[in-house]
Amino acid sequence: MKAKWILFFVITLVIGSLGTTPIKANDDSEIWSTKTTNSAKKTWTISFNQPVHTKSATSKTIFVVNEHNQVHATTLSISEDGLQVTVSPNATYQLNHEYRLIIDRTVRSTSSKDLKKNLIMPFKVVPKSSSSTAGSDSTSPSGSATNPSGDGQSSSNHDDTESLLQITVSRNDYVADVTVKGDDTITQVLIGRNKMHYAGNNSFNLGVAGVESGDTLVIKAYNHEQKLVAQERYKVE
Repeated sequence: MKAKWILFFVITLVIGSLGTTPIKANDDSEIWSTKTTNSAKKTWTISFNQPVHTKSATSKTIFVVNEHNQVHATTLSISEDGLQVTVSPNATYQLNHEYRLIIDRTVRSTSSKDLKKNLIMPFKVVPKSSSSTAGSDSTSPSGSATNPSGDGQSSSNHDDTESLLQITVSRNDYVADVTVKGDDTITQVLIGRNKMHYAGNNSFNLGVAGVESGDTLVIKAYNHEQKLVAQERYKVE
C-alpha cells in the first residue's frame, strides 16, 4: 500500500482519561459499519502506518460521543513510536446503547499528511450472547461488513483457492472493512502487523482506511501455540 496515510482499527484492553468536542457527520465524513462489544470498559486502539503528530491527536480530534451526540469522557494515550493511539473510557459504557468513535480529518502524520475525511465508527455495547459478529444492523449474517450508505464495493479475490481462510472485503472510496473466517484452531489473525479483532463464530474483523483497488493485504493466521497455520496474499478489487 506504498507510503499512504493509513490507519487500522483494532481492539485492546487498556484503561485510561480525556475530554472531547463532538462533531456532526457530513459530506466530509466516512461512516464505518457498526461494531459490537461485550466490554463496558472497552478500549479502542487506532494504529497508523506513519507516526502521528502528537499535537494533532488530542481530545478535540479523537473522541467518543453517545446517542445524543454528547461526549463520553475518555483517556487518550499515544505510543512512544507514535504509531498507535488508544482511546479508553473514564466511565463504563451503558449496555445496549450506541456510541461513535470519531477521528477528525485534521489528525495528521509527522510528515504533515492529513486524513482526507473525518472517520466515524459506531459501536454498541451488548450482552455476551449478542456479540457473535463484528457489526450489528450493518453486518450480514456471514459476518462480512457492508457500507451503511449502500455504495460500498464487496470483493473476495485471493491467491490460494484452497486456503483455510475465507476473506471478505467491503470497500468504498476511503474505507475497507475486512472480515476473515477460519476454523476453530485459529486464535489470532494479522493483516500485516496489525491484529484483527475477534468477532465470534471463528471470524475476525478489522477496518482499514486508505485501501485502494489493486492493493494487496498480507493476512496471517495463528493457532493457540502462536504457530502460523495459514497465510494469504489478498488482492483488493
